Amino acid sequence: MTIFDQIDKIDKKQLSPLYLIYGEDEDILSEAKQKILEKIQFSSDNLSQSYIDLSESNSKFALEELESLPFFDDQRVVIYENFWDISTAKKSVFTEQELNRFEGFVDNPVDTTVLIIIVHGKLDNKRRVVKKLKQKSILFEANSLKESELSKHLLDLSGQMGMDISATAMKRLLEKSSFSFGLAKKNLDLLKLYKPRGEISVADLDLVLPKTLQDNIFDLTEMLLKGRIKEARSLINDLVIQGEDVIKLLSILTGNFRLYYQVKLLQKKGNSQAQITEQLKIHPYRIKLAMQTVSKLSLGFLSQTIYDLINLDYQIKSGHGDKNYLFDVEVIKIALSRVK
Repeated sequence: MTIFDQIDKIDKKQLSPLYLIYGEDEDILSEAKQKILEKIQFSSDNLSQSYIDLSESNSKFALEELESLPFFDDQRVVIYENFWDISTAKKSVFTEQELNRFEGFVDNPVDTTVLIIIVHGKLDNKRRVVKKLKQKSILFEANSLKESELSKHLLDLSGQMGMDISATAMKRLLEKSSFSFGLAKKNLDLLKLYKPRGEISVADLDLVLPKTLQDNIFDLTEMLLKGRIKEARSLINDLVIQGEDVIKLLSILTGNFRLYYQVKLLQKKGNSQAQITEQLKIHPYRIKLAMQTVSKLSLGFLSQTIYDLINLDYQIKSGHGDKNYLFDVEVIKIALSRVK
């Protein structure tokens, strides 16, 4: 069950005293926050609802809000955001005395108050107050979604937006969004603007959605491995014209070859795709593509290429020549080594 499925189960008429939303995936956390505000029908005009950004608000006022009675309503809803005291951030909002007062509220919540806490990042599980919160609160952890969960959520979301997108097109959307929830949502908005009505095809996706830098470097890597020198140099030139720095391109290219080397090495040791994915902590789709690519490559070629790229990085940063020229020479060298 995803965090969004959990939020969907909240009954506004039967709210629990304590809710704790936390996690390191900012895009998921932001969406979860929005959904829970919609679920409780939050309005800044409602005198029985308070949103408090603890990084900006007075701590005494924040505590008083917990103890205030609701206006013309059965319950008062208080939302704390940026409650650094319970996170691993080296910051604090409350004094020790105020934190003890807050802990007293956690021990004995007021029947007429619902507290929703939103924490950006990890909880400090060593703190007593955090242990109590985790025992007494309904917890929502903002973790990155699995591919199947991400696909389902975005298909549901696209349906709510009035969009008609097939499972095949959704898979392509996820690939072009690097399986990032935030980027996939932005790309859905782009597609909605492009095609408000009718079915969205894979062709529509390829036409509308811009390639990420990682996509372009992946294409560059494939061109080099197939000896397509002219296309590779043309792509690099386009990226430089767009404002990309050669050192950044070199860094990502080196990362690609490092991944290929790791995958090839683990493959030779008899590891399956699932095992390699688990060991490298990289999305299964990237591992699948890498396994297809390295099938015709030797460990010797990959290790030499990595060595050459690292050496090139040193030469550029040491001022041994024009970076664009040096990168161009290395690109030609890699492509020619694959033609032989």
